[in-house]
Amino acid sequence: MTRINLLISHKDEEYATALSKALAIKDPIYAITIAGEEELSFQSAISEAGKKNYDLILLDQEWKEEAERIEAEDREKLIGLSEIPSRPDEDGYIYKYGGLERIDSDLQLAYAQVTGKYRIHYGDHKTRIIGFTSSAGGVGTSSIAIAVGRELTALDKRDTLYLSFERTESTSVYISVDEGRASINEYLYYLFTKEKEASSYIDGFLISDVYGLLAFRPSKVINELTDLTVEQQLLLIDSLCAFGRFRYIVIDFCGLVSDKTWNLMMLCCKVFLIDDGTPLSVLKNDKFIANIPSDVFDEIKERIYSVTNKWRPRDDEIADHNRFYIEYDEDSFQVAGSNINISLHGCFGLGVKRIADELTAEL
Repeated sequence: MTRINLLISHKDEEYATALSKALAIKDPIYAITIAGEEELSFQSAISEAGKKNYDLILLDQEWKEEAERIEAEDREKLIGLSEIPSRPDEDGYIYKYGGLERIDSDLQLAYAQVTGKYRIHYGDHKTRIIGFTSSAGGVGTSSIAIAVGRELTALDKRDTLYLSFERTESTSVYISVDEGRASINEYLYYLFTKEKEASSYIDGFLISDVYGLLAFRPSKVINELTDLTVEQQLLLIDSLCAFGRFRYIVIDFCGLVSDKTWNLMMLCCKVFLIDDGTPLSVLKNDKFIANIPSDVFDEIKERIYSVTNKWRPRDDEIADHNRFYIEYDEDSFQVAGSNINISLHGCFGLGVKRIADELTAEL
């Protein structure tokens, strides 16, 4: 996990010490240094901003304002600790009395904006984010994601949320949608406009299936999650993790070569890359892996697991012990009206259970 190297250069020594201890206890992502008395000055902070020792520097609000006034170099690394709640609406400021959860989240978002490294594991480690993706269409990515989500709900007895980032999403294919009006689009509206604390009212936006797997009520038009910026993706995931409702968030996304894809992969503790055993699907996934930026790949390579779906075992085949196999099993899928029912008691379910068992054993 990438560390956020943080320098706190603040004249209130007691506050700086308390904040550093609280952040260090809350989240191991931080490597924190407190400026000593001889280094506690505006010029020293400006000097440190020009070096590579720290990703972010927390400092007094007035020093941040002065850096902006004189247009100091590398001033984007300077984060002012604001004395008033309204100031954090501006980039580069954090409300110093906003509470540990909010400060932690704002720091991680600032890190992403300043460095361009979207390598964030949110501080609430009660929530685990698991990704399912493929560069090949029709290999069963969504059905596996849904089925694993159901298994996790059954095994862990805690809430699991399915979250689709596909433009033509599959939620309504596998989960019956009720007549409620509030959808994922409304949740995003409340979240980004800050008119309401959307997470406080999240049940009004959710649907569930008979297994207890939760999902956002899909929009009747396009899936707006596909159009989110990287920063908006981070805000969304933060809102879902912040209050500890979900033990797992299962995200279903397309294997496209883009910064938004890399960001989603970085957020996941595990990523399952799906093929169907055909040469074309395997080749597409290999090319996808080859296009991941080297710095991103170095960090996430140990989190990527390969899955072959629709597998037909042969007597002469030697199974790859680093790969999950889900046998070809048409009988486990039945069309019922506008939905597809998935049985978890056949060969497909056995393969899915191996993935879920691996996740619950490690997590």
